[in-house]
Amino acid sequence: CVLLSAQNGVLSIKSTDTTIAFSLQMDAEMTGEGALCVPAETLSGIASNLKEEQVTLEFLDNALKVTSGKAKATVKSLPADDFPVFPVAKTKICTIPGTLMMKINTLFVPFVVQDESSSVLQGVFMSHKDGELRIVTSNRYQTSYFHQESTAENFEINIPARGKSILRECHGDTEMWIAENSGVVVLKTENGEFSSSLFENNFPDMKAVFERMVPSGTMEINSNELLNAVRLAAVMSNNVNHRVGLAVSKDAVLITSSEAETGDSEYSVSCGLTGEPFVVKLDSNYLCQILEPLKGLDILIKHSVTVPFVAVSIAGKDDFVHGVGLLG
Repeated sequence: CVLLSAQNGVLSIKSTDTTIAFSLQMDAEMTGEGALCVPAETLSGIASNLKEEQVTLEFLDNALKVTSGKAKATVKSLPADDFPVFPVAKTKICTIPGTLMMKINTLFVPFVVQDESSSVLQGVFMSHKDGELRIVTSNRYQTSYFHQESTAENFEINIPARGKSILRECHGDTEMWIAENSGVVVLKTENGEFSSSLFENNFPDMKAVFERMVPSGTMEINSNELLNAVRLAAVMSNNVNHRVGLAVSKDAVLITSSEAETGDSEYSVSCGLTGEPFVVKLDSNYLCQILEPLKGLDILIKHSVTVPFVAVSIAGKDDFVHGVGLLG
């Protein structure tokens, strides 16, 4: 449900499902004060279909009346006291700069997938230790790792996959707090407060995993050129595993797809190669997810016989690396 409260010229909107929570405030003209709860889905359906920018909310005894232009709706309401206890920030642990928040939402949040059938740890792990901020995301087929120097206090939090929705709402500098209930993180931004429950499981030390990786071959290629070729080849892949093959040689990579039901295709793209040639099969959807936000940057794709994935990173930078699982 959604809690609406009007007081001192400010309309406060709060919503929670007990796992994640949102809180927004906005200035509003009002002739009185009040608070009530209404079903979130109903209110969202009304708001998304209003054509006028100006909206009037009238708090009645057991209902909310919404008026906008020629549209009117009355929604049954519950008392404000029925709204669940909302997380209250208690201890500040760090401030995430807006530039880093944008990077988190571009390079990490899209890869967080909630898959109840998977036993693999899924979510966003953030920690600070020994002057270094680390961020790890993981699902069944992908893992991302980022690190940079930082002066924050030491901390360690695990945000579950469902919590990615609160990260998406954070733009600009974001303060991270632990709530009075230590199992909840609260993110404060200029446009509101967002919270998520935490879980206690530990992510694997992906920094150590990637550092131990000994590449047998490393391809350097433009991300846009590879992205376009993968998309073209993937037209022939099926809807189950979206399998495409990458055969990397000295001067070019051959991207292929072959399915009995649809046919086959191949596209060649110029690339550089250090080390030995290699052949891998990857899920085209996951690979495209990584390539899209890189916006034409040159990238490195490293292959090793010791790990079941290829490592994708931006050429000339070592702060970010993304692992894509190999298909059989």
